[in-house]
Amino acid sequence: MTEELSKMQQALAWCDERIGPYDADERDPRFHGRTTVIRIRRGRERLYLKIYEEQEGFEAEVHAYEQWTQAIAPHAPTLVAARKAYPSALLLSALPGISLGRAGLSMSQQEQVWETAGHVLAVLHNQAQGRFFGACQRDGSPAGPEITDAVAYVSCELEREAQCGIENSYLTADELAVIERARALLPAFAGERPVPCHRDYIPVNWIVSPAGAWVGVIDFEFSRWDVRVSDLARYPDWQWLTQPNLVQALLRGYGWELTPQEEQQLLVTRVVYAVSAIVWGSQAAYHGFVREGREALRHLSGLLP
Repeated sequence: MTEELSKMQQALAWCDERIGPYDADERDPRFHGRTTVIRIRRGRERLYLKIYEEQEGFEAEVHAYEQWTQAIAPHAPTLVAARKAYPSALLLSALPGISLGRAGLSMSQQEQVWETAGHVLAVLHNQAQGRFFGACQRDGSPAGPEITDAVAYVSCELEREAQCGIENSYLTADELAVIERARALLPAFAGERPVPCHRDYIPVNWIVSPAGAWVGVIDFEFSRWDVRVSDLARYPDWQWLTQPNLVQALLRGYGWELTPQEEQQLLVTRVVYAVSAIVWGSQAAYHGFVREGREALRHLSGLLP
């Protein structure tokens, strides 16, 4: 018996203990790598069993469901049960609908979805302020070093990605020059306070109805206390670069007109994400993601002071 199969069987047995008899569907194709997700049917009820490879993701996600998602109900799954013991797992309610990434909506429908998503994101961000930046344990304590200064926090994020890129020769001289220009904008984060951020607030994690209406958001395993512009920077399909009208729709729904200082913050966070795309894509052999990260840095080079 493989370790993966053993983990799955243990998690399924735990699920049976918690909810009684059920039928397990195939794995959900939206998830890979850090988690395994299995669709569960219990009569007419639909649930998801999410099994974690990394404890940090489990802790962050269960904290979000227990502390943050009530503010945006019913636009997020409900936590049914949590298992901290190995293998850590969550049992979650299912949102009715399909991922926006698979919905095939028209551009006008997509803009409406992004606008509604922006409205809900504002509620998520504005419900509370934290005392530190970074991921949480389930009890709300910091999962890593307790950083309370936004400039120091974003600087650490940038330097971690840049250093990995330098040590492994992933970055070109031109890309390193873009990073250096982003460093000069770090003071723009002075005074920012940590807010609850999803950090994977993207179409593949947005659920829409058959008619194309925005239903809600899933997958909080990357959530943390962060600067609010971080939720505008981490689009794996690079909509800010290729379809800026969608990002503008999100801002419109949010009611957010970026200040010049926030525009600078956004440039920095987008540089961080582009560098992380190059680094992670190189490590995982996702060569398309590497190319996209490089293209994003080239574009950002023309925007940075």
